[in-house]
Amino acid sequence: MINNKGGSGKSTLAISLAALCSNKGIKTELIDLDPQCISYQWGFASKNIRSQKFLPTSHVPFSLALRLEADTQITIIDSPSNVSKFDLEKYTSMADIIVVPTQSTPIEQQSLRNFLPKLTATRAVSSKSVKIGCVVTRSQDCQSIEPIEQMLSERNIAFIGQMSEQCAYQNMFLHPECSFDDQQDRLLWNTMFDWLNIEDRSMNDETATTLAIA
Repeated sequence: MINNKGGSGKSTLAISLAALCSNKGIKTELIDLDPQCISYQWGFASKNIRSQKFLPTSHVPFSLALRLEADTQITIIDSPSNVSKFDLEKYTSMADIIVVPTQSTPIEQQSLRNFLPKLTATRAVSSKSVKIGCVVTRSQDCQSIEPIEQMLSERNIAFIGQMSEQCAYQNMFLHPECSFDDQQDRLLWNTMFDWLNIEDRSMNDETATTLAIA
């Protein structure tokens, strides 16, 4: 999950996706690179999510600080805001798939307009070694998403769907021990899992490919 602007919904989307993957019996690891450690705190308190944190300011190399469990099937990376060009290259190089959360307000639209050229210029994205999509978070009926869809279309970035402002997402963080299902925003989550091609993966196969979503 990546967006250079804070408050775009990265942690909410990362936590929600991790919860739904876990509910499907998918062995899920959540890595939090944000200094606030919101995703890590939720993952640590939940029952079935493996959670790690890593501060980009650490002097220990990322590859040495983190160790994934051998049977991890999906790794979700919650990235920080305001990343440097160097860190943007590093984060995108770690991922098989990139999801960009954004709100639909005019300020968020302008921020996305500034961020997308930097993201698509990274080696991983420009070489098409990763696929990239976008989710509009905290969606409000009164806010048009057409400008965002146009921006994404111009850069061949998939529009995955809209995530509503539901209290269920906040309740999930307050009560991490409780399961979260996809009744909230079912269209978004059905599209998300189809786009991630998760249903076609053999999740009971010990050799299942790890999917990193940054």
